[in-house]
Amino acid sequence: MSSLVACADDGSSDDEIGAETDSDSDSDSDSTSSESDESSSETESTETTETESTETETDTDTSETETETETETETDTSETETGNSCEDPGTPGPVDAIAIDELPWPEFFIDGAANFEVLPTSESFMDFFQSADPYPDEWVASLSTLEPFPHASLTLDSAVVSDDPACALTLPATLTLPGPSCETFETPMPVHAGLRFPAPFVGDGFEAEPIVATTELDCGRDGVGEFETCSQTIPCAPGLLCAGITRWDEGLCMDASLRGRFEVDQAQAIPANGQLLAELDASDLATVDMDVIVFATLDHPDPAALTITLTNPSGNEVMVWDNEEGPSAYPWFGFDGQFALTRVPTGFSGDEDVNGTWLLTVTDTDGGGGELLGWGVEIMSRWD
Repeated sequence: MSSLVACADDGSSDDEIGAETDSDSDSDSDSTSSESDESSSETESTETTETESTETETDTDTSETETETETETETDTSETETGNSCEDPGTPGPVDAIAIDELPWPEFFIDGAANFEVLPTSESFMDFFQSADPYPDEWVASLSTLEPFPHASLTLDSAVVSDDPACALTLPATLTLPGPSCETFETPMPVHAGLRFPAPFVGDGFEAEPIVATTELDCGRDGVGEFETCSQTIPCAPGLLCAGITRWDEGLCMDASLRGRFEVDQAQAIPANGQLLAELDASDLATVDMDVIVFATLDHPDPAALTITLTNPSGNEVMVWDNEEGPSAYPWFGFDGQFALTRVPTGFSGDEDVNGTWLLTVTDTDGGGGELLGWGVEIMSRWD
């Protein structure tokens, strides 16, 4: 997704060299023809005159062609020399960078791949985030990825100007993932990292890439016990899941067997100017909810024409999607109608039934209709 522009290199034109060679060859040919003409008869002279006339026309055409070739080549070279480039490669080494904890990060990913952007101008910031630039005098780097939740974290550690190649920027990053001894939800969630720093180059031709080092969290060593406080950075011991972490900054370590994931992978039509009622059943959980995550994949030409609500088995209906533009608002997404949505809906009390029928209601308002390709819920429960 990043648009990486390499520096332009100056170069001589092979066409110009070829044109000069052709011109020398034509001159030698004309001299030889002239000496032969002087030793010929009048008849031959007449024929030769006609031949020379033909050669002169040919030489004229060739000269015009060569002149056009030289002109085109010179024009192309001039455009390359004056086009976008890195005018000053900067000083090799780390730049003075500051981490950013909050940016208007998009929740949408192209084919599940990481989003990496280096944004040198307020215009590029606006194009990516669709939001005003809070750092108009600095460059901004952004890195996002979908990872297991909770306990995954991502940091951009620094920005480093390279001396070879010139006008290249590397951004060392650290991705911490929950190890095999940790319990997480099955539904991945976004993790983000941001960095701001003064412009390392002059000009807009540069290369940039993240260098990501991965580490693992050891919940067997660092995890806390049942009913103890947990968070994104404080994991639970093996067999325990941080319940309530989707709703609050902290949760409680509880038996991971109280979590369940339920889904429907059959496509269902969303009628134009109509409503789709999609159902699924949840079972074998405890009695009430600690966490509810809803996920859906849709194909619809106008997400802003949709409202989506989720109703739990107790009959409490909460909003999931409220006529939002979604990925269609981002030019880089290349929106073609399909998008994946993952939300933690707000409005459930934490004291309502989780076993039974869950209902997803998708309403189309003058949007032309579409499809719900699949959906589901993941629930962490507790005993009431």
